[in-house]
Amino acid sequence: GAKEYQHCNGGSGCQAGLAGGGHGQLREAGAIAIDNSQSPGDPSAGDLYVETVSASEASERPGRIEKFSAQGDFLGKLTREGESFEEELHGLTVGPNGELWVYDEESVLVFSDAQLNQLIGEFEPEEVNLPQRGVAIGRGGDVLLAQKPFGPGTPTLVGVFNPLGEVLTEGISGDETSGFATDSANGDIYVDNVTSVERYNAEQAPIETLGAGRLDSGEGVAVNAARETVYAPDRAAGRVQVF
Repeated sequence: GAKEYQHCNGGSGCQAGLAGGGHGQLREAGAIAIDNSQSPGDPSAGDLYVETVSASEASERPGRIEKFSAQGDFLGKLTREGESFEEELHGLTVGPNGELWVYDEESVLVFSDAQLNQLIGEFEPEEVNLPQRGVAIGRGGDVLLAQKPFGPGTPTLVGVFNPLGEVLTEGISGDETSGFATDSANGDIYVDNVTSVERYNAEQAPIETLGAGRLDSGEGVAVNAARETVYAPDRAAGRVQVF
């Protein structure tokens, strides 16, 4: 349908999920994450987190995160300092117990799923290159971050860090990476290298290559562990490849 945009301040006339400046509305929506936690009693199971830009900062990237139920009801906003985070956000992901991980310019902030805006941890990698968009949690609590090494013409890589922030792998693949995801069932890692998707086990050993000859311009990857299915959007072809 036609794009809808509402100018309002969060009153009863504001519909959550539409483009607009009210609470629960989205302006320049960015990263998105779903709580697929299987943890018993997880209060946020099925909830959706969406990155958006504060109404007062529409021309800047720092913003806030809106939280919705699985039915689309607005549950609240998550911020770092007042109305917005201090740094540009580079991705969101939900951990195995329902906690929300937020990747900014210098670290990864961990928020409780039980109480909105309750910071329960901060992960600081010991070696930080230029942050790029992308974060995931691997098996055993390893943290995967998209980073670009300093220097001209360097590719975006997926670095792997242990829970203490120590570098395990500076780059899973040496090729340009457009997105990555982990399989919650077995810890496998899928890396979209634009023209193919590489599958690695939890120890970063290569397993197989998907999509070679079928993927022209991959823009990310998602994994449905329950269905054992991998999805890779192909910008050039205008479709989503399914493996």
